[in-house]
Parts: sequence; C-alpha cells; structure tokens
Amino acid sequence: MSGELLFQTGIEPAGESAKALAAYYTDAPIADFLVWWAIRSPQDTAMDPSFGGGAFLQSACKRLIELGGVPARQVFGVEIDPRVHSRTREKIAQEFQVRQGNLILSDFFGLTKEAFRQVDAVVGNPPFIRYQRFCGDARKRALTCARREGVQLSRLSSSWAPFLVHGIAMLKQGGRLAMVLPAEIGYARYSGPVLEHLFNSFGQATFLTFRRKLAKNQTFKNSTGVLPRLRQFVIRYWHFQGSLTASLMILQ
Repeated sequence: MSGELLFQTGIEPAGESAKALAAYYTDAPIADFLVWWAIRSPQDTAMDPSFGGGAFLQSACKRLIELGGVPARQVFGVEIDPRVHSRTREKIAQEFQVRQGNLILSDFFGLTKEAFRQVDAVVGNPPFIRYQRFCGDARKRALTCARREGVQLSRLSSSWAPFLVHGIAMLKQGGRLAMVLPAEIGYARYSGPVLEHLFNSFGQATFLTFRRKLAKNQTFKNSTGVLPRLRQFVIRYWHFQGSLTASLMILQ
C-alpha cells in the first residue's frame, strides 16, 4: 500500500459508534515505529488485538516482508466492529495474502490464550473507554480476564487497563509488547496494579512520552526527523524478575 493509511479509506467509525468502541485510530508512522521495535526476526508472529483500520497489521506485514517472513502465516488480529472487521480483513488479505481466518471478529475479552494462540509480539492501540461508559457485561468480562492473570482492577478502571493485561497473556515466553497508551498509566490510581503486573512480567520496560497528543494529523509525519531519532533511541534496561523480555509503550 506504500504509505497509505487504512483509516483514510472511509472505514473508520464515526460519531456515537466511534465513542462506544473508542475507535480512534493510529497514524502509520507511529505503528511503523512500534512494529519495527517489536518484530525482530523473520520467524516472529504478531497480533493486534483491536486492529480497527489496520495500521498495525499493515506495518507488521511490511516489517515481516522486510525481514524475509511470511505475513500470511504470521500476522493475526481481533476486531469487535463487524463493518470495520470485514473491510479491513479484506484489504489486508488482498494486499498481503494474510489468511482471513487469522483476523477474527470477536470481543478480545471473549478470547483466551488457550483458545486463540500466543505470539511473539503484541502491538496496537487499545480502546480507551472511561468507566462511565465501560459497564455491564463488557466490563465484567474484562475484569474477569484481568483477575485470571492475577490483576485485581477497580470498577473505575478504563477499558485500556484490562485490555493491556489480557494482551500480555497472549505473549509467548520472551515476547514483546508495543502499544500506544493514555497518560493515565502514569497517574490514575487504578493503573497501579497494571504497572505492577508489567514490571513483574517483563525483563525491561521503556515508556516514551510526548508533550503533545499523538492525535490524527499530529504525529511523526509533521515532525521532521522524529522517527529516525526514535529508532536510534537507546533502551535503558530496568531489571525485574519477569519471564518476558521487554515492553515498549508510547503514551498519548
């Protein structure tokens, strides 16, 4: 697709649908950077657990091709919106021959690591739904998933928190996590158990923060030289007694 963004093709939800699903998509340069960091070998498998317009899927496919991998067998994803799922799945299948069965229509919290599959890299931009709208059965499933991993979250937690915990569960031993997260991870009271889980799960953790929001049309594309400088960023090692190797997150 050579630089074209899938959210520019008219498949991004709008209005109340976007609010309900927290469907605000990520620009390609951000996805490219996170995927470049997370996928390191031609054998790596990758998953975006809320693939939306497909920016991370596209980046993962391109990265694997660059490394000599086969995206058709190594890229996976989950999406809850039927309309968005159908169009993105078709687009990714046409461009990169990714098996349509690899891109599942489902609530991510309805999947288990036993029923789905664990991968080497989980990448993406989790849905951000505040607790006032994140309620009912959806919240119950999410908090149950977090408890299954030993993380007790408050009912005041926004959707990204259990989503992140469940994403970690989808990683193989030695796996990597690279995600865009809200700034709440640094100050919200409910984020404490999430941070503790991150530090217990990973051998090293790196957080990159930005003074301006990484909203659509306000990303690396408008900041000359930022992406190359980020790729030269030296990751500092924080040593924890975790079984996985690293976590890199960009906070919005």
